[in-house]
Amino acid sequence: MSGLRAEAAISTDKDDHKPEPNANGGRVYDEVADQTRPSQTVHTFNIPPGTLAEVAAALEKETGLRMVISSKRYAGVQSPGVQGVLTIEEALTAALKDTSMAANFVSPERVSLDLLGADQSVSVVATSELISPKYTAPLRDLPQTLTIIPQAIIENTGSTTLVEALRTVPGITFGAGEGGNPVGDRPYIRGVDSQSSTFVDGMRDIGAQSREVFNLESVEVSKGPSGGFAGRGAAGGSLNLNTKMARRESFLAGTFSPGTANFFRGSADGGLKLTNSIAGRLNGVWQDSDTAGRDYVRNGRYGFAPALLFNLGHRVRLNTNYYHLMTNDVPDPGMPYNNPTFFARIDGRARTLQAGDGQPLVVNRNNFYGINSRDFRNEKVKTALGRVEVDLTEGVVLRNSYRFGKSNQDYVYSMVDDSQGNIYYGLVYRRAQQRFSAVDTSINQTDLSGHGKTGSIQHSFATGFEFSRERGWNSTYTLGGRNSAGVVAIPTYTVRNVATGAATAVSATRCPLGTGAAGGYYCTDLTNPTPDDPFYGVTSATNLTTAAPSAPVTNTLVKNFAPNKQVTGTRSVYGFDTIRFIKQLQATVGIRYDHYDSVYRSALTAVPVTTFPTISNLVNYQVGVGYKPVTAATIYGSVSSSATPPGNSLGQGQDPSAITSAVNQALPPEKTRSVEGGVKWELFGAKALATGAYFQSNTENVRITQADSTIAAVGTRRNRGLDFGITGYVSRKWQLFGGYTFMNAILLNSGGAGAAAGLMDGRRFPNTPEHSFSVTSYYSVTHKLNLGGGIYGAGKVFGADSPTAPKWVPGYARVDLYGSYRFNPHVELQANLQNVGDKTYFLQAYTTHYAQMAPGRQGRLTLNVHF
Repeated sequence: MSGLRAEAAISTDKDDHKPEPNANGGRVYDEVADQTRPSQTVHTFNIPPGTLAEVAAALEKETGLRMVISSKRYAGVQSPGVQGVLTIEEALTAALKDTSMAANFVSPERVSLDLLGADQSVSVVATSELISPKYTAPLRDLPQTLTIIPQAIIENTGSTTLVEALRTVPGITFGAGEGGNPVGDRPYIRGVDSQSSTFVDGMRDIGAQSREVFNLESVEVSKGPSGGFAGRGAAGGSLNLNTKMARRESFLAGTFSPGTANFFRGSADGGLKLTNSIAGRLNGVWQDSDTAGRDYVRNGRYGFAPALLFNLGHRVRLNTNYYHLMTNDVPDPGMPYNNPTFFARIDGRARTLQAGDGQPLVVNRNNFYGINSRDFRNEKVKTALGRVEVDLTEGVVLRNSYRFGKSNQDYVYSMVDDSQGNIYYGLVYRRAQQRFSAVDTSINQTDLSGHGKTGSIQHSFATGFEFSRERGWNSTYTLGGRNSAGVVAIPTYTVRNVATGAATAVSATRCPLGTGAAGGYYCTDLTNPTPDDPFYGVTSATNLTTAAPSAPVTNTLVKNFAPNKQVTGTRSVYGFDTIRFIKQLQATVGIRYDHYDSVYRSALTAVPVTTFPTISNLVNYQVGVGYKPVTAATIYGSVSSSATPPGNSLGQGQDPSAITSAVNQALPPEKTRSVEGGVKWELFGAKALATGAYFQSNTENVRITQADSTIAAVGTRRNRGLDFGITGYVSRKWQLFGGYTFMNAILLNSGGAGAAAGLMDGRRFPNTPEHSFSVTSYYSVTHKLNLGGGIYGAGKVFGADSPTAPKWVPGYARVDLYGSYRFNPHVELQANLQNVGDKTYFLQAYTTHYAQMAPGRQGRLTLNVHF
């Protein structure tokens, strides 16, 4: 197992340890040094070869870190020493080269030297490092709930997507939808859709997609309003995905994973030190798999990510990387709810079901209600990053990052539509959801971070500015058949009323002629679906009239090249400071200003073409105070805010205030304010970090429909809850990563037109379970054998907590198992059994229509090699 790196910041307390400067220009460590990370700080090392004990002692003297060798029998291992101007991480890597030892940061002040873990491909692994310079204190002292998912947890749990990795953090659910990104990543953090608050390497990445993890070093999950850090949106929190950068070392690692449900995955990750100044890295992945417990649902993808590091002198570093991912999936149509609106049929067909209580109707968990020859989802993601870091003075770093990215999403899939009441008669209407879109983002971010003093008061600061341009184009397919007038549309069919004998035209959405060719293949049987049906595409040879067509139509999809467009420009400036008044008292303050300017333009085929601009000036903040009764603990209280302007998601997700109308264009931003109080405590000799917090978030200016059917920003909602977590080693062999979240999330004023006014007041948020928990645990039985697993669960989740027609999915608890055996320092065999009990449960609950089922039981074997 890899060791936990609880924090990457380097910290010592004034009265505990403060080494003097050395002749080689080594850094003086003090209390405010917490902000600067090892990757940012260089030292001049001249440590000759010797035993590990001798080299570790020299490293202690040079860096101020405490080097702990886990066993006396390793003290005599020969080390090649350390020479040159290096960061601490690079120095540790050099000192442990060819020693079969690993360096693990178990606290800001302490490094453990132990045998190389089975899942470590290099000697020093940054597992839980806070990457963003905006965090001006170590994780232990930050006055907010923040969880870091390290690479080791991602790998050990067998996670291949961001959705799978986030199951290890309680309080996060996933939403579904009709358009935008209905089957992609839509994480809800503390009850708020956070798709548009996803960041890669500290910069917003708004493109709709399903994210891979092969190129991730760690995932930072920030809970609570994060407008001060993230900018617009982030009302419930934000995600920051830290990608793999090149390092000054040579290594090679790879995996091959076969599994049940036709699962095959391979990955490779290699680094090469080209010269003393240049290093490269290349990693890639290929995967092809079905979805356990679901017929026809398939996932295929491949990706690669090269990176380069240039050391331009002792104080300047240039990092560049490129990311390329292609996916080709058959998406899941989902399961219908059991209580749609009832529509009586007129053709005499017998009713077979009565209305249920609002949960999904699972006749057979394998049932696939899509059309296999038509349904698909293709995605393409390409991004490039360039980042320059300059050490201006000791501990003061200037960093400039520029990233350009482009995401394309293209899908047609059969959403199970329960709104037509067909399930009461044993039928399902396969509603075609479709879109093809493109998003490009261009972002430049400049940060200055460091530490200093004003008199006796110590500061750890970060300030910067950002300029971004985001552009999105959304278009559709032309679907359906041509009617007698030659217009492409969902057809109607003539049905004879058995009571009156009258002929009536009924839309295909009501399945008037049942299943098969007679009904144009728009519908299928609830209990025995027919996924291999053809579909009616757009052709010139066949017209669909009110009578059943005489011949099937060629399967054809036609793109409608008439996209709408939205362009968003943002100019931002921000500043953060952790102020240490005395040893026991510190404050962290931050403020951010965003000038948000967005314009929506309808498709050029629209009559008339409309344009809706909106401008918002957003000011968000975070203020927290921490009291430290002992070095290892922080008791804190904080207040933070966020603002979500109209058009925030750029049309890439469900946006209740998309700027597609004059009404939405004029709405003010939603504003969220949160208070939080909690405790963070390092336990077991600083090997683990335990956290507990109480929070309350209030949101104003929520978009609602009023009794007179007008839209206004006068709604309110509130979320109160508790959040507990523990991360790290509870003993030398036992690692624990998990937590529990309680949320009481209420819609205080949710509006409603006409008789529905106030109907939802006091009801629960959608996609927000009251209880959720996650525990991932591993135990080292021997140096070679590791065993563990996880228990993950959540309570009842509402798509809509309506008192008259609720839509919800039941709670669940799922168990995973893990084991690994290291044959030698280079070869390891890993086994994962996910969803051991083959639990039938749901990951996503949409407001209407359908819910998305989670995968069933799946087993995988993974061969890991590293040199």
